[in-house]
Amino acid sequence: MSDMHDLKQDLLTGKIGRRDFIVRALALGVSFSGIEAILQSCGGGGSGSGSSSGSNQPLTVVYWTNVNPQQDLLSVFNGFTQKYGVKVNYFQLPPVFGDDVQKMTTYLSSGYTGLDVLWLDDFMTATFSNANWLDPLESVLSASDFSSIAPAQLTLSTYNSHRYRIPANFGVVIFFYRKDLFDKEGISVPTTWDELVQAGQKLTKNGVYGIGLAGKNGNSELFNEMCYWMGQLGSDPLHMDSAGGRQALKFVYDLIHTYKIAPPDTVTADYTSLQTSFEDGKLAMWITWDGIYSAVARFPSVAQKYKLP
Repeated sequence: MSDMHDLKQDLLTGKIGRRDFIVRALALGVSFSGIEAILQSCGGGGSGSGSSSGSNQPLTVVYWTNVNPQQDLLSVFNGFTQKYGVKVNYFQLPPVFGDDVQKMTTYLSSGYTGLDVLWLDDFMTATFSNANWLDPLESVLSASDFSSIAPAQLTLSTYNSHRYRIPANFGVVIFFYRKDLFDKEGISVPTTWDELVQAGQKLTKNGVYGIGLAGKNGNSELFNEMCYWMGQLGSDPLHMDSAGGRQALKFVYDLIHTYKIAPPDTVTADYTSLQTSFEDGKLAMWITWDGIYSAVARFPSVAQKYKLP
């Protein structure tokens, strides 16, 4: 861990500031709790200059979360205060992520400089860097610091040949299907796009559609949907001008308009309406991000309807 020792020394001697320290520490794989402890040991929460003044300067945390109840999150900050004697001021961002993006946009467009590190969703790599709100990481990180990052994650962290993010987590997509509807038709779960269309055509009838798509824009749901389809063809919504990007767009269009196995009102569908339609038996297939299952699992009466292999 000599690299971490050298980094801490640079912070102590003022060679680097808090912002560069956090970015480099994350690249070395240090946890957020570990970074907090190091900053505390170097000056009571760490000042922007990185000096070791020893002052117990309060920390201000601006964070998006849908943790409920809020006491679960606040207990973490209270525990930090009790352990290190540093007050934590928590400013909650809106729980709906689209509102959170708007809040962050308001901060940054006003010229506010009180943010050192941001948590960014994939699409924000392009939008925030185009607005000149992000600094490329090449100035503080070497190419080797990105060597352990999966290519797909690195692609979504790169825009206009610059790397703006260090991925902190990797979400997955879950393919849900109505076993009762599949068993009734005597068909197997599809494993290819052609099989998905064939299954959807058999299942689309009597008010039931073969598949539900998150087509509502404005809260990253459409972006996430297209990430799934484009990713299977080696593309993504940040780099749509590619053969894979165009093929995925055409396929999603065909699911609605050509094969007609997705509802015609897909452009208004969001996670809430899709979950309701799926549970009511109006959709035979639903592909969604893993966070939906995490939310469902908190309610036993609902979770029992869902089974993961």
